[in-house]
Amino acid sequence: MMTRISVRHPIDQMIGEEIKRLRRSAKLTQRDLAAQLDVSYQQVQKYELAVNRLPASTLFEIAKIFGVSVSDLYLQTGEEATIDPLLESALELVRLYQSIPENFRPLIKSAAQSFAQEGFRI
Repeated sequence: MMTRISVRHPIDQMIGEEIKRLRRSAKLTQRDLAAQLDVSYQQVQKYELAVNRLPASTLFEIAKIFGVSVSDLYLQTGEEATIDPLLESALELVRLYQSIPENFRPLIKSAAQSFAQEGFRI
């Protein structure tokens, strides 16, 4: 039987370290952060140690908790952060949508669907 060797990607490690730094700076325990993310503290520990990779949605939630952008979590890697401009726009739309009162959200969704229809022209 073959044993699978786990190799941690350097960027996963750097993001984990940045999350740990932000968490400590905010004076949060792993349990505190875990409660906000609705995961176990062991899962937070695994994210910080890069044992487990972060799902995009969790990365987004972590950035929101610490008041930073997702790209800020990557900037500590020492590499040029290249985030797709479409993704940045989509994230901004999600942030804006979340700030809209729930009773208006169906109107916004309907308008977006109308704009997205094939052949729509301004």
